[in-house]
Amino acid sequence: MAATNATQTEGNYGNKGFTFTVTRTGDTTSTSNASWAVAGSGTNPADVNDFSSTSGTVNFLAGQTSQTVTVNVKGDAIAELDESFTVSLSGATGTTVIGAATAIGKIGNDDLIVGTAANDTLLGMSGNDTISGLAGLDALSGLVGNDSIDGGLGDDILTGGTGNDTLIGNTGNDTLIGGDPTTGGVGEIDRLTGSTGNDRFVLGDATKTYYLGNGMSDYALITDFGVGDAIQKSALDNLTIGGALPTGISYGSAIYRGTDLIAVVQGSAPTLAAFVSV
Repeated sequence: MAATNATQTEGNYGNKGFTFTVTRTGDTTSTSNASWAVAGSGTNPADVNDFSSTSGTVNFLAGQTSQTVTVNVKGDAIAELDESFTVSLSGATGTTVIGAATAIGKIGNDDLIVGTAANDTLLGMSGNDTISGLAGLDALSGLVGNDSIDGGLGDDILTGGTGNDTLIGNTGNDTLIGGDPTTGGVGEIDRLTGSTGNDRFVLGDATKTYYLGNGMSDYALITDFGVGDAIQKSALDNLTIGGALPTGISYGSAIYRGTDLIAVVQGSAPTLAAFVSV
């Protein structure tokens, strides 16, 4: 058995078919069948409520050497961790020999994580999350994956985490941290939009400069820098304004640390006075 189309998002309603190919050898001149069953597996195992059915039979006609098993996964609107499951074969009839008897499927979360009018702390899952703080003074973090985070109303702190993230502060004086503070945004290209208010765009902290070490391959794209906004940098490093832009970016002011691109700033051109060292 081999996974054919068995790593997908679950959807928000109905069923989605996760498919596996079963191959038989030996005597294929007659009909035969085998039973299949689904069980949760891995760090975050799926459970029976994730499936419309957890068992069935795969049937071969005379001369057929392969068949498809379809496991129907139920869609929902619940934000949850990505989950895994194993499909196992048993009880092949006749002289048929079934190949690999197990295969793995992975269900990706694709649901919106939404806050309230109060002060929320919202964390993403292991996939690509969409997070909205709505209102209040929120702390929103995408953790891993390519996440989209919207602060909504209020003065919010948005942290993209690892992956290529899109952060929108929206209304209020927001702090936007595209890169994962632990890894410093290495290997990431994050898009930061403050919207209204006096926003802070974080390119470093007291221990390091973010987006450092990969030349022009990782950086923050600040899309709407304006009056009242600030760019946070590490006091350990000097940043310079000006220089080549990366491929695909046609305008903006580049910010470098030596020969390493750290950010591209669009909107109002930044000056050294806009930098805040920590």
